Amino acid sequence: MVRANEYQGEFSPVSSSLIRKILEEGRVDLAKNYLSRPFELEGVVVRGFKNGGKLGYPTANIDITSELILPHKGVYAVNVELEDGSKYGGMANIGVRPTVIKGGNQTFEVNIFDFNGNLYGKEITVAFIERIRGEVKFASVDALVEQIKKDKETCLNLL
Repeated sequence: MVRANEYQGEFSPVSSSLIRKILEEGRVDLAKNYLSRPFELEGVVVRGFKNGGKLGYPTANIDITSELILPHKGVYAVNVELEDGSKYGGMANIGVRPTVIKGGNQTFEVNIFDFNGNLYGKEITVAFIERIRGEVKFASVDALVEQIKKDKETCLNLL
């Protein structure tokens, strides 16, 4: 496919390398333009530390495999499709959760709006719509919860 792109000249081939570079920058909106659809990831829901639920925003934690290409750390507005074909809006976080865990591994977790159920062991598809913000270490858990509330409002407005 050939598209105008800011990285390689006015009309250059859109390659997987270009898409990876764009995703590394967290520019899922630009990736969507080049792909003609949102960038999507499929993964199996695994057990996490249940910190999201304790904060009032339960998350589906996606198993991160070595071949999975993740966008840059941050919070994203997403659409989620479950195995049964049902679709929901949501917000995803990719990062190490510096406010709640010291020295943690990178995770990929999704708060699925208006969903209440058990997804452990099930595959979900996450379509990235827009990056909301980068990863931040907040001064307190209360400050984090306040920001998550704002992030959810932003995501709902985008979706």
